[in-house]
Amino acid sequence: MAASNFKRSLALVLAHEGGYVNHPLDPGGATNQGVTQAVYDAYRTYHKQKIQSVKLISSLEVSEIYQKNYWKLCRADSLPCGLDYAVFDFAVNSGVSRAVRYLQRTVNVVQDGVIGVITLAAIEAAAELDEQKLIIQYCANRMAFLQSLGTFKTFGRGWTRRVLGSKTGVQESDNGVIDFAVKMALDDPVFSLPTPVGSKMDEIPAKAVANIDPEITVVAPIIDTAELLKNLAVSNDMLAQRIN
Repeated sequence: MAASNFKRSLALVLAHEGGYVNHPLDPGGATNQGVTQAVYDAYRTYHKQKIQSVKLISSLEVSEIYQKNYWKLCRADSLPCGLDYAVFDFAVNSGVSRAVRYLQRTVNVVQDGVIGVITLAAIEAAAELDEQKLIIQYCANRMAFLQSLGTFKTFGRGWTRRVLGSKTGVQESDNGVIDFAVKMALDDPVFSLPTPVGSKMDEIPAKAVANIDPEITVVAPIIDTAELLKNLAVSNDMLAQRIN
């Protein structure tokens, strides 16, 4: 397990998130370094501090919010290295419950949004069998969820680069969640940080959320090859122009 992987994972999440944004179509509203104004208000209130704009959030507050509200709630310290980062990034972008339920769906256990001993046992078994395949399938299922959202037309280009990188599949030189997660699983400590979503043409940073109740879990086909993962992405015409 990867009890020491939080700082490295946080650096990657923050690199993808970038700075302050407040797009009118973003369901997360005003956001800075991935922390929404609502989350920051709750944090400040809990600590009996005056509410202020999320533009003013400190790096210490950012780290504490991510560790307590996302990393620990995902039980990331109990997950295999690499998968912990993939789940953490999904949780930050789309909510802890959804990230956990998609992980449970990937390892074929009850999707209750809580990681307990049954879920951990299933994750451990799947990781021992093929951890890279587990990470790839989880990221593919995440992409299926993103493509199902009504806001994908607006935000999909940035979400896709965040999850899959600039090239579909797993490459040593690429910087998607899937690439970094596999590198971590292979115990590769050397990689450069990605550029923020929103820094490339037609990318708009945003939270990727949907109503949880009721919600049908959207999953990808079983991904056994890199070609199948590419097919998942290029099924969207807009993405096909970038990936091919």
